[in-house]
Amino acid sequence: MKLRDNVHRNYKRTKLQIHRDEYKQLRNFTTTVIRQEEVAYFSHHINNSNNPKAMWNKLRKLGVGKANPSHCLPSNINDPKLINKFFVDA
Repeated sequence: MKLRDNVHRNYKRTKLQIHRDEYKQLRNFTTTVIRQEEVAYFSHHINNSNNPKAMWNKLRKLGVGKANPSHCLPSNINDPKLINKFFVDA
C-alpha cells in the first residue's frame, strides 16, 4: 500500500500517463489482494469455529449479520409532512 501511495503521489506530481498506468496497476493489485485476504479471513474463522455463538459474536463485531439500527432516517426528516412543508415554504 505504501508503494501504491508513493506511485500515486508521483503521478499527481508529474501527470505523466506512464505514472498513471503504473498507479492504476498497483491500485487494482492492492484491491484484489485485500479482497482475497478478507475472503480467506472469513473462511478461516467460519470453518475453524466449533462454537457457533462465539463465531456469530465475532462476525457481528466485523459487521456481518443483523443490520445496524443506526441506518434509520433522522427524526427531523422522518415525517413526510415536514419535508413537504419545507419545500412548499421555500
